[in-house]
Amino acid sequence: MASRRIKTLLTCALCTACMHAVAEEQDWRVEAGVSHRNFSDIEFAAFAMRHYGNTDATAGPLGLQSLTNANTGGYTNLTYAIDHAAYNGSDVNVDSADRTGIVLAAERRLKTTDKIEFSLVSGLQVYHLQQDACDTAAPGAPGRFTTFNYVHSVILGIFNDPKTLVPPAAPVPGLQAGTQLRVDNDLNLDLFVLDLGIKAAVNVKNVRCYCAAGPTVSIADTDTSQTVSVQWTNTAVLPVPYRTGFSESNSQHHVDVVVGGYAAVGAAYDFNERLGVAAECRYDAVTREVGTSQADVDLNGVSGLLKAVWRF
Repeated sequence: MASRRIKTLLTCALCTACMHAVAEEQDWRVEAGVSHRNFSDIEFAAFAMRHYGNTDATAGPLGLQSLTNANTGGYTNLTYAIDHAAYNGSDVNVDSADRTGIVLAAERRLKTTDKIEFSLVSGLQVYHLQQDACDTAAPGAPGRFTTFNYVHSVILGIFNDPKTLVPPAAPVPGLQAGTQLRVDNDLNLDLFVLDLGIKAAVNVKNVRCYCAAGPTVSIADTDTSQTVSVQWTNTAVLPVPYRTGFSESNSQHHVDVVVGGYAAVGAAYDFNERLGVAAECRYDAVTREVGTSQADVDLNGVSGLLKAVWRF
């Protein structure tokens, strides 16, 4: 992650250098500041946990405990409860600190009429989102999980299938005593937003009121991970020992390039011919969400910008 932050800082430094280089000509403005963007919730994806819904030991392991007929040792007249669970996903708010990013922009005056000044504007916004979430379930407290268990009989070393009984046995709601579930989600996202637009401004003494709009390209570099931890207590002793829990992790990485657009309104105050300050309200819209199959982020949102302005 440190290398990503270095890459981000180098990108910002390079853009700043380029902006100062082009600003040697007359009628240029260079802006730098911060943006606070109201990102939508991060959505961590739902998934079925191992062997969810399987009650036929001849087709595969049974439920979370992953029992097979090999665990019975050929015995008969045993009963055993098997847990099943599916994670229903979760929505998590982006932390306030992660909503704040760096803003760099350059503006070139194109034409001035009696009342309105038209300019070509380009900009870069950089954000880093880091979010984690933990969801748990226990007997009587399913949380964000769908949970149930089936009671199986063992006859001549074979687990029966409760669904094939006459009438079929219904699942028991919830987890059996002693079973605990935990899912840990983690997301890291580096976001670069490039824009190019047209600005129209009205100058009244030292105050400049403006609106701007144009297309954007958002580059989102996302890393996600999900860790599943399950523990249970043996409610019956099977002849062939097996584990009483498991933990497994999966990580993903993806880079999205998404087109979109923005519209902004703002006001600037010039302290003198060279220096000023600007405040802006902006809305960004993109064509799709970004992320991995484990989590995604909707980049649509309103942001507030505060910038220092240099005129050349």
